[in-house]
Amino acid sequence: MAYLEGNLAEAIEMYLEVIRLDPYVPAAWTTLSSCYQELGDVEKARQMRFLGAHLDDEGDSWRDLAYEFKSLGQLEQCVYSLRKALKYEPEGIDLLWDLGSVYIEQGQKARGANVFKTMMSVDPAISNDPAFVSLFRPVLIATHQRALAAEAGRKTFDYHLATYSTPTSPPSVPQAPPAMTMDFITALIDDLISIEEFEDSLEVVRSGQRWLQGRGSQKHWNALEDDREFDPPGTLRNDEESSGYEMDVAMRHRLALVRIKLADEEEADIHIDYLLTLDPLIYHALLQSLGDALMDRSQWDRALDCYAIIQECDELADDTGLIFKIGVCQWKTGALDSALEALQWVTSIDPDNLDARLKTASVLEDMGRKAEALDLVTEVIRTRASRGTLSSTLQPLQPHQKVSKRVLEDQMRSQMQSLWLDVQAAERGTMEGEEGAVDRFVEAAGVLVENYRMDRSNFGKNRGVVRVLKSKKAKKNDIDDQAAEMQDRLERTLGLEDDEEAQYHVFRKTSFYGLSNEEWLTLVVKYCCVLMVRREEDVAMDILEHVVWSGLFHNRRCEIALRMTMIACAMRMKAWSKILESTAQLIIHSQFLPQPYLVMLGALASGGLAAHSAYTIVTFQNLMNRDLRTFDDAVEHGEKKLHFNEGIGRWTANKGKTKGEDGEKSTKKPKGQWKKRRQGEPGAGDAVVDEDVDMEDENARLGGIEGEGIGWGYRPVLPKKCSPYMNFLLAQEMLASRSFQGAIFYLLRAYNIDQWNPYICLLIAQAYFGRAMQRQSDNRPYQISQGMIFLDRYRRLSPQEGKPREEVEYNFARAFHGMGLSAFAVKHYEKVLEGVQSRMDECMEPEAVRKASLAWEAAHNLMLLYASSGNMALVKEKSIWMAI
Repeated sequence: MAYLEGNLAEAIEMYLEVIRLDPYVPAAWTTLSSCYQELGDVEKARQMRFLGAHLDDEGDSWRDLAYEFKSLGQLEQCVYSLRKALKYEPEGIDLLWDLGSVYIEQGQKARGANVFKTMMSVDPAISNDPAFVSLFRPVLIATHQRALAAEAGRKTFDYHLATYSTPTSPPSVPQAPPAMTMDFITALIDDLISIEEFEDSLEVVRSGQRWLQGRGSQKHWNALEDDREFDPPGTLRNDEESSGYEMDVAMRHRLALVRIKLADEEEADIHIDYLLTLDPLIYHALLQSLGDALMDRSQWDRALDCYAIIQECDELADDTGLIFKIGVCQWKTGALDSALEALQWVTSIDPDNLDARLKTASVLEDMGRKAEALDLVTEVIRTRASRGTLSSTLQPLQPHQKVSKRVLEDQMRSQMQSLWLDVQAAERGTMEGEEGAVDRFVEAAGVLVENYRMDRSNFGKNRGVVRVLKSKKAKKNDIDDQAAEMQDRLERTLGLEDDEEAQYHVFRKTSFYGLSNEEWLTLVVKYCCVLMVRREEDVAMDILEHVVWSGLFHNRRCEIALRMTMIACAMRMKAWSKILESTAQLIIHSQFLPQPYLVMLGALASGGLAAHSAYTIVTFQNLMNRDLRTFDDAVEHGEKKLHFNEGIGRWTANKGKTKGEDGEKSTKKPKGQWKKRRQGEPGAGDAVVDEDVDMEDENARLGGIEGEGIGWGYRPVLPKKCSPYMNFLLAQEMLASRSFQGAIFYLLRAYNIDQWNPYICLLIAQAYFGRAMQRQSDNRPYQISQGMIFLDRYRRLSPQEGKPREEVEYNFARAFHGMGLSAFAVKHYEKVLEGVQSRMDECMEPEAVRKASLAWEAAHNLMLLYASSGNMALVKEKSIWMAI
C-alpha cells in the first residue's frame, strides 16, 4: 500500500524488511528496484534488478542488464550477464556476438576465439557475413588459429561469389548479408599465404579480382594455368604481345607473392616487372615485402631489383634494415666490394646490429681477408659476453686466447701422431700373432676416431649437406652459434697457414692433424670392422653414419668405401633398411653402373621376409625407374636431351634448358649498387667501378670450389648402347613385389638386348607363371605356354651337366610344383637328387658336395609331395637327405 500511495521511503523500508526475512521473494526485489528508479537512484535500481534476476527464471532480465552494463562501460558485469542469459538461450547468436565483442574489447583473445567456434557450430551460415569473420579474425590470428580464420573466410568468399554476380548487384537469396569488399578478400589471401595454401590463394586472387570487376561469370579463365587474364600492357607471351584486364595493385602484389611461393618464376617475373615500375615513394612497403619473399626463395638478383628501386628513391630516408638486405643480396650474387660497403655502413650507423657484423665477416672471408674477419667475429663474441647475453657454452675470451689455441693445436697434433704410431705398431703385432695387440689397436684407434668426430671443423656446412630445422623458430643464441662456428673455422684456417702468407686460399681439406684422408679412411674402416667382430655393430654403425658426412671423406673413393662398410655392418645387424639407404647413395653417385644394385641384392639375399619388405618399398622402385629412364635417354639422345649437373654429379634431363645454359655465371654489373652516403661523408655520390676485373677468375672464385659439389669431379660416361642390366634389375624388383605384368615388360626389353642369357629366360618364365596364377589373368593357358617356352629355352642355354644342370632340373620342378603338376615335379626333383648322388660318388668329400647342392631343398619338397599323397614310405626314404 505504501508503494501505491506514493510513500516510497516507507515502501523501501518495508521491502528491505521482507527481503531480510525471506530473500527468495522475486517480487520484493523487482518492486524495490522500481522504488529506487522512481526516486532517481538509477544505480541502486540496477543493483536490485541484478540481484533479483538471480531469482527469476528468465533470460530477458539478464539480456537487458547486459546491454545496460555495456552502455555504461562495465564490461565485467556485462560478461557475467551475457553468460547468464546464454544459459537460458544457449543458441542466441546475438548474445554470442555481443559476448565475443566484449571479450575482444577486453583483450581476452582465447575466450573470443572460443565464442567464434561456438557461433560457427550453432549457426554455420553466420560465416556468410564478412563482418562476422572480420570481427574475429584478429583474435584467431593472435591465438595462432589462422587456419580457422582462413577456412571461415574461404566459405564466406565462395558464398558471395555464388550470391552476388557483381559487388553492386542484388543478392540471389533473400536477407543476404552485405557483399564482401576488397579488404576482406585481401585479408583472406594473406591468411591463405600464411598457412601455405598457395593453390587456394591463387584461386582466390584471380576469382576475387574478376568478381570485383563484375566479371564473375567469366569462369573460362580458370582453365588457364597462367595469369594472362591480368597481363599488364606490353607483356610478351610466346613472342606475341598480350594485354589483359586491369588489376588492383594490392591484388597484383599478392598474386606475385603466390607465384613466388609456388616457384613459378616466369609468371612471377611478369608481375614483378610491372610492380617495379610503380612509384617507390608510395609502394615501398609493397616492394620490400616482394624482396623479402624473393630472398626466402634465394632469388638474390630479383630481390636486389626490388630493394634497389626503394634505395634509389631520394625522398625516402636511408633504412639500415633495407641496406642490410641489399648487402646480403650483393654478397650472394658475388658483388663482394659493394656488399662490404653496404654492410660496413649498416654497422657504422647501428653498432648493435651483430647480425650485420657477422655478415660483414662472411664477406671478408670470401674476399680472402680472413684475419680481418676473425677480428670482427672475436669482437662480436666479446660484445655479447660484456652484455651478459652470451650463451653459457661460450666463455669470455682472454687476451691471449688465439695464441693458446695454436699451442693446443700443436699439442693435439703431436698426440695424434703418437696415437697413429701406436695403431701401426698394434697392427704389426696383430699380423705376428702378438697377444693383446688387438686390444691395443682398439684403444688407440678409438681415441683417434673419437677426437676426429669431436672436431667441428670436420663437419662443416659447406660440403653439400643441407640440414632442415625441426622448428622454423630461430634458436635463442643463434648469433652465438654462428659466431663461434665462424671463429673456430677462421682460427683453424689461419693456424694451418704460414703467418707471412698474404693470401688465404683454402681448398678442400685432404688431411687432419698430419694424417691424410686415405690414412683416416683406412683407420675408420679397420676400427669399425674390429668392432663388428667384437659384436659391437651398433657402435660401428653410429661411427660410420657420422663420419660419412665429414668433409675430409667428401670424395667418391671414401664415400664408396664407407658405404660398403656400412652395408657389411647392416648385414650383421640385420638392418635391411640401412642397406637400402647406403645402396641408394651408391646408386646416386654411380650413375649408369649396375654394381650397386648387385651389391644390394647380395646383401639382402639371406634376409628372408624382413629383407624382402625393405627391398619392395615404392621409393626404391621409383629410384630404379628414374635411373632406367635416364639410361634410355642417354642411349637414344645423348647430350641433346641430358646435361651434366655439377652440383649433384649426375646427368639429368634438360627440362627446357638449352645445352650450355647450366653452370653459366652472370657477368652483368651488380644491380642495386649502394650509392647513397650520409651527408658530409667523403666521396658522396661517387660510384667506384673496377674496369679491370677478370671475370673468368671471378667466376672461378665464385663457382670453382662449389662446382665440385657432391660429384667430386667424377663425370659418368654416357652409355652408347642398351644394356639388359637396368631392365632386368627393375623387373626383378617388380617380381619381388608380385607386379608380374610390369616385370614381363621390362624382362622382354632385356631379352631383346641379350637373347642368349639363360637367367633372363628363367625370370621371364617365372613372371609368366606368376601372372598366370593371378585372378586378373586374362589368358592363363597362353601365359603358361609362354612361360614353358622360355623355361625350355633357359634349359637349352644352360650347361648340360654338373651342378648347373641340377639347378635347371630344380627350377623345372619348382615350376611344375607351383602349378600343381605333382607328377612332373617329382620327376625333376628326383633328377636333382640323382645328379647330386652321382657327384657325391665321384668325390672324395661327398658331404661337402651335398651341402653345396640343392639336395636339401629338393628332398624337402619331395617329402611334402609324398606326404600329401599319403606315401609315408617314400617320405622316410627321402628324409635321409635331410639328415645333418
